[in-house]
Amino acid sequence: MSEWLAQELAREESRSRRLRRQQAACLEREEAEYQSTVHDALVTLTGPSVQAALRTLLQGPKLEDRTHAVEVLIHHLEPGNEKNSAARASAARMLGRLGDSRAVKSLVRSLNPMCEGDSEVRGRAVTALRRLGARSVAGVLVQSLDPAYEPEGKTRGRVAKALGQLGEVSAVGTLVHSLDSNFERNGVVRGSAATALGQLGDSGAVVPLIRSLDPSHESDGVTRAAAAKALGRLADFRAIATLIQSLDPSYEERGDARGSAATALGQLGDPGAVEALIQSLDPSYEENGVVRGSAATAL
Repeated sequence: MSEWLAQELAREESRSRRLRRQQAACLEREEAEYQSTVHDALVTLTGPSVQAALRTLLQGPKLEDRTHAVEVLIHHLEPGNEKNSAARASAARMLGRLGDSRAVKSLVRSLNPMCEGDSEVRGRAVTALRRLGARSVAGVLVQSLDPAYEPEGKTRGRVAKALGQLGEVSAVGTLVHSLDSNFERNGVVRGSAATALGQLGDSGAVVPLIRSLDPSHESDGVTRAAAAKALGRLADFRAIATLIQSLDPSYEERGDARGSAATALGQLGDPGAVEALIQSLDPSYEENGVVRGSAATAL
């Protein structure tokens, strides 16, 4: 065996060992998260049947054990059956982790503020539906973006995030509406809507996102940064001029928004942005080191 071949085989074995370690670490993190979720449910859910079902899961779930656990958790998701809202939230979270589609109907019912009065439970139900990949409930999720229907901003933010991660293109129009501060007054929700629009990849969102870069139109800096990131993902050259403008500290005071603009320009790769990005390397012009680093990476 030649020395070169021996070195290649040794390197390949080293790469394989590293990959196995990474895979094992990933599985260990997933198992730790799963165990944490079960423990949380055990802390809050009461009654011997719930305790017994979830303890069985801890010992190593079998199909029949999961079936029983799902049935018990669905039962405890109902406010009429479980008065403790923390217990209902744990039930929703656990149902998302178990991945059983039988939970979808009950989780959808928990999105309705008339049925579930606790916003944390509603938010957990949104996250559970996202984890279940339940695209069939997109219409219900879209309804929960309306502040007149879902009064809790944190829950609406979770809904926007879910729609983006589920790849629900039919939600683009509603998410664009949620960028409008006259409709959605919560900046966190507007930022989540911008992020979701970037994930969905619909060019119909480009103009509203460009408008969200303007500090006179969008007062929330985190939302402006999210809009810049979304435009980078959409890779539409209509955004270049406004992204270049957003590099100017006299126009965009938020460093995170300027950094996101620089990153987006790097993703777009347009030569017309080079001069502005070079200017952003100058400490006398751009005092924020993170922004300078983003500009350097973009170049």
